[in-house]
Amino acid sequence: MEQGGSCEEIRELNELVRQVIRMAGQNVYPRWMDVKAASKYTSMSKNTLMEYIKDDCIYAKRLKGKWYIDRESIDNFMLQDPVKVHMSRLRFVR
Repeated sequence: MEQGGSCEEIRELNELVRQVIRMAGQNVYPRWMDVKAASKYTSMSKNTLMEYIKDDCIYAKRLKGKWYIDRESIDNFMLQDPVKVHMSRLRFVR
């Protein structure tokens, strides 16, 4: 049974690991994000995101005048029933 790999196999594996690390670094979002980062993360406009926060659908905190949005709250919200989420956005006008 052969132990380890050839130098070429090890080089190829190292290159693959480097590529994975580069790719992962492009899409890593922290637990708490500002509105701009959360908007990019969700592909929602900042206004829509703030409406969901105002409606208590997504959890956020305001510190020193800046909003910080909880990524896990966004994830949980996005996993909800899409019809229910859509209905929560309806506004009834009298």
